[in-house]
Amino acid sequence: MPDQARTIYAHAREAPFGRTLFVSGQFGVAPDGRMRAEFAEQLGQAMANVEALLAAAGMVLADVRKATFILTRTDDLCALERVRQTRWASKAPAAVTVLVAAALVRADALVEIEVTAVRCPKLGDRSDLLGDHAAGLLVRIARWARGFAGACGRPVNRVNEQGDWLLRDLGLERSDVQSPAERLDELRRKMPFQ
Repeated sequence: MPDQARTIYAHAREAPFGRTLFVSGQFGVAPDGRMRAEFAEQLGQAMANVEALLAAAGMVLADVRKATFILTRTDDLCALERVRQTRWASKAPAAVTVLVAAALVRADALVEIEVTAVRCPKLGDRSDLLGDHAAGLLVRIARWARGFAGACGRPVNRVNEQGDWLLRDLGLERSDVQSPAERLDELRRKMPFQ
């Protein structure tokens, strides 16, 4: 891949657990309903339309994992690359497909953009955290269980290493986890009747 394209192009982009937004094809139609005349104007407006839909969903360009650009003229490919390099450059660019079609649904449309975005919740983000966090924990527990099952028949210290791996993966230390006997003692102390 040429160096000048590295910030605007990727062969693949992973989409971890999170909210997914599918933005259907956006033309260079302004909010007042008018179609821009020139390719660069249509492209800029179509990008603005995508950005507005992302913002309405609480997302940003960095959340875009896949983008598809459909052009009607091959002569506009260089202009597309220039605009993308200045407007949508990123350290983690989206996977991109560029197609040239004979025509789009609107006869006056020169470009159409569709994107797929994934918003991953952060620990401080309350939106959908429980569902996504629980799903992530289930995946890690399943991965640990496969490792634990593979550890059967191995020396005990190997099983302990697997347990330590799970704790690290969950962001815990061994001192943060009580043994079953310690938990039982704590529950007994908290019971109102003894």
